Amino acid sequence: MKRWRWGIAVAILMALGLTGYYGYTRVVAAAPKTENSYQQVKVERGTLIETVSAQGSIDLPEQKDLGFGTAGTLHQLLVKQGDTVKKGQVLARLDPASISQLAKAIAQAQLNLKDAEKRLDDAKAPYDEADIARAELAVANAQLAVQKAQEGLDKALDPYAQDEVAKAEVAVTTARLAAQAAQEAFDKSKSPYSSEEVVKAQAQLTASLFTIVDDQRALSSTKSSWESKLAAIQEKVKDSETKYIEAFTGYFGMKLSETQLQRSPDILMKEAQIDLPTLFKKDILYPHYDLEGVQKTLNHIASKTSPQVDPLAVYAWVYLAPPGASDVEAIEKDIKNRWEVLRDIRDQLSTSRTQADLAIANAENKIAADADAIRVAKERLDDLKKGADPLEVAAKERQLALAQATIKKAEEDLAKIKKGADRVVVEAQKRQLYLAKANVKKAEEDLAEVREGADSVLVALREAEVAAVKAALAEAQANLAAAEMKAPFDGIVAITNIEEGKQVGANAAVLRLVDPSKTEIDLSIDEMDIAKIRTTQPATFTLDALPNRQFVGLVASIAPIGRQQSGVVSYPVTVSVVRGDGSSQGERLGRQNPASGQRPEGISPSAARGQRPEGTTANPRLAAAELPQLAMGMSALVNIVVERKENVLLVPSRAIRGNSQRRYVEVVTPTGLEERTVRIGTSDGQRTEVTEGLQEGEEVAVRSSQAVQTNIRLGGFGGGGFGGPGFAPPQAQPAGGGRR
Repeated sequence: MKRWRWGIAVAILMALGLTGYYGYTRVVAAAPKTENSYQQVKVERGTLIETVSAQGSIDLPEQKDLGFGTAGTLHQLLVKQGDTVKKGQVLARLDPASISQLAKAIAQAQLNLKDAEKRLDDAKAPYDEADIARAELAVANAQLAVQKAQEGLDKALDPYAQDEVAKAEVAVTTARLAAQAAQEAFDKSKSPYSSEEVVKAQAQLTASLFTIVDDQRALSSTKSSWESKLAAIQEKVKDSETKYIEAFTGYFGMKLSETQLQRSPDILMKEAQIDLPTLFKKDILYPHYDLEGVQKTLNHIASKTSPQVDPLAVYAWVYLAPPGASDVEAIEKDIKNRWEVLRDIRDQLSTSRTQADLAIANAENKIAADADAIRVAKERLDDLKKGADPLEVAAKERQLALAQATIKKAEEDLAKIKKGADRVVVEAQKRQLYLAKANVKKAEEDLAEVREGADSVLVALREAEVAAVKAALAEAQANLAAAEMKAPFDGIVAITNIEEGKQVGANAAVLRLVDPSKTEIDLSIDEMDIAKIRTTQPATFTLDALPNRQFVGLVASIAPIGRQQSGVVSYPVTVSVVRGDGSSQGERLGRQNPASGQRPEGISPSAARGQRPEGTTANPRLAAAELPQLAMGMSALVNIVVERKENVLLVPSRAIRGNSQRRYVEVVTPTGLEERTVRIGTSDGQRTEVTEGLQEGEEVAVRSSQAVQTNIRLGGFGGGGFGGPGFAPPQAQPAGGGRR
């Protein structure tokens, strides 16, 4: 079942291919000859800017409705619609009668609070603070005395715990071991070294001296051996370099410098513009049997290569050398073999130098170690020959005496611990504990009596009175402050709602204040373009109300969640408008804006200095006095710069031909048009970046409209038979989030 379906599909494709070929041949035959109908355009470097365009509207995010915090009569309205105000400026006031009444309410509330706090203090403290503190301190001291007395009694009943007995026994054992060690050290100090130790130390010093002599000889031998090896390899390097130079001198007449001697044949021939198959091919050169032909041949060779190449040397190899001597493969193989031999010998020299340095360093380190061993052996021998040190003998004797005294003290302590409790001491501690408990009881009774004066119910009542009076005072102060309306920020009065002399409710809006310096544009960016948008990206925009003026902004925020409408997903984006002084809503961005001296990515230096960008009709950096009032709701067309490429190769987009599999241009050469495959990058619709295939200064052909149309009819799969379009670079696309 599947096989016959595949057969039908193959048959259909074959039929379509034949039809396309037939249509192609007919269109080609009927197409007018347009080979010479083109314009030559030089390939140049320049700046390419990619933008995302979207429609939006002006928004003033900073606005607030202002009113009084209390009801009253509007006495003064000090501003009108359209007035500019500063932060803290008085905008309106209630009538003097209302203000006076509010001030009296505050004064009365302050007096009431003072009386309430005094009554609360009296209820809480019938006794002086010092009295309470002294009573509390007496209780604390009495309780501490009871604790200490109890600890004393416990200690008297069981003066030594089991672990203390064990510790005392360990102390005796440790003291005896220390005394034994001190005795041995004292005996050793009187006769520190034997004759056998002296002989052994002398032998060690002699062996170390012989060892350093042997190692010094080995170092000298190592240096001599490696010097010979390195000299031989260096001679091979020079011989290989000579052969490598001779190859380029013999074949091309080139004289290699020291720097060129380090480069491979491929790099050298590329720098000298040497193409072996072209250079050594007889049939492309002029006749060589007369002087004019020889001169033309030499000129041809010189035009195809750099000045480093001697045309006469090349000519000699092509026409005067024995048969087979100018074989391209043999020449190329000979040069590469000589380079590989030179490279291998250089690697061998580098490796040998490293090995030589390592071998010499190891030998020198061994000699240094031998010298340290000789020093240690000599110091040891000198110490052995000195004999007993009187000072050390005296010190060891003192240590022995101290150890013996420590044994005596440890034994006395152990005997005392094993004796047990003292009955006299126990009875004295019992009496002291009884007295301490009686003192605690008396101190607690005194403290309770001092504290009895405070009535908890009365204190709670007085605290509630104080809280109520404080709340009344705060309310009165807030009402007085609200009787004079002040601007919370710099701005413009957008609207006034109440006239002077009219009654105002506590929460009624008297006027609305907006901050025009913080202006934004709300946009919707298509999901196909949202990945290109980043905060702090620069943008330019125009207004329907001011079509001949251009302004600058910065991307301030990007919504993380998109909105779907009629199957189309878009994302809300906010652009902050940059004022004439370079500031904007950029305080939200967390990065410097042009006002700080660091221009945003994508804004050219001229735009950052306030100069008019190329192609605009107005200065995007208006002085503060020139910046027009941007009204809320104005329509704006915004272009966000998502990528800016400097110093890239550019050609007219119409010069690029082909399809998605292969794109090419026609390069103008002395012999005609040369079709050359290219790789392209970004395009702004008029110009396209070429990343591979062209060089700056070359010229490309831009076909006339008729030639371009013919190419479009013939391009693509199936050619004109299917009407498939040829390649055309991407053009500017409209709509919210279109690309340009």
